[in-house]
Formats: sequence, C-alpha cells, structure tokens
Amino acid sequence: MKLLIQSFALSLICSGSLFAQNDSMILHDSPLPLVAEPDLKEDFQFPFEVRHGKWNLSSKGVVSVVDVPEEKHIPVLFHSLPLDEALIELEFKLEEPGTVIIGCDSNKHIGRVQASLSGLVITEDSNEKSTPISKLPMELKLGRWYRLQASWKGDQFAGVLHNKELTAKHPYFVANRVRSWIAASDKVQIRNLKINGKASGN
Repeated sequence: MKLLIQSFALSLICSGSLFAQNDSMILHDSPLPLVAEPDLKEDFQFPFEVRHGKWNLSSKGVVSVVDVPEEKHIPVLFHSLPLDEALIELEFKLEEPGTVIIGCDSNKHIGRVQASLSGLVITEDSNEKSTPISKLPMELKLGRWYRLQASWKGDQFAGVLHNKELTAKHPYFVANRVRSWIAASDKVQIRNLKINGKASGN
C-alpha cells in the first residue's frame, strides 16, 4: 500500500512537471531556449532598458512600477533583442485597476497581449491605434498575483492568463521584430520575469 501511494505521488509530480513545461507551448513545437531570467533585485542591464516610468527593484525580486506623469506615457521596459519566436512570462499584481502589456516592435509596434481586471486582449498595431482582434473576458481581483504569458510565432500571437488561453492571427504579426517590451500601469507589481525565444535565423 505504501509503495502504491509513493508511486501515485510520483505520478502526480511528473504530471505536474510536464504540465509546467507544456502549458505555454500553444504556438511552439518544442521548448524555446532561455534568453533572460533577471532576478529583479539589481539594476536592469542590457539588453533591458527602462524606457518610460520608474521600475523600482527590491531585494525580494519584486518590481514596483511607478508612472511619471510628465512623460505622458505608460511605464515601459524594453528588451532589445530581436526574437522572431518568443515566450515571455511573468507574475503581476494590481493594487488598483490597471493593465499589464507584453508586446513586440519593428520600427513601430507590431502586436501585444494585454491583461487587466476584465480579462485578456490581443491587439494588432498596423494602424496608429491598436485594434483588438481577440478577447477573453475574465474577472480578476485586486491584490492577487496572476501569471501572464505572451507568445508569438509567424502570423500568430497567444496569451495565457490564470491558465486560460487566447490566440489570434493577423498578417501584420509577421513584421520584422527588433525588440520586445513590457508595459504596466502605475503601482503594478511584477515578479518572476522570464524570456524564452529564438532570434532570426535560429
């Protein structure tokens, strides 16, 4: 009986591990190479760049995002490596209504995955104004940590929020990518940032 219980527990552990590896493989045929996994305790170094706002790091590995009103732009963190295929994941917490966005650029914005208290949205940026093309309504709560993942490959984008998936396809998504980025509203907290991906030609 003891051996049976141990075998069952091992089975659960293995299944959980498999799920952790595969739950964000919506667009990807195999796991992507690790590109960056900052500890969020020390100042950001290249290829990261704080573009707008303040991204205050802490000894606990939690970033507190602060809006700078005179910049007239949502706080943005650049990751300046071109990734044709990518999976970016993080955990975030909202202390007041706000948003967390993961996107990528060519010479202008290409597309983005956006999370808020009302759910998940994927938009395309071929025009000056972002156009939502896929939505997943949800009801998130303030003061709670949520896991957000954003993926892109070819003409497809995907997002996972609180284990719920959303996908979208658009011709503009194949634009040449030069960077990825994270944007967040004032007072958003972020932790456990991880970037996996493949550069052009890899």
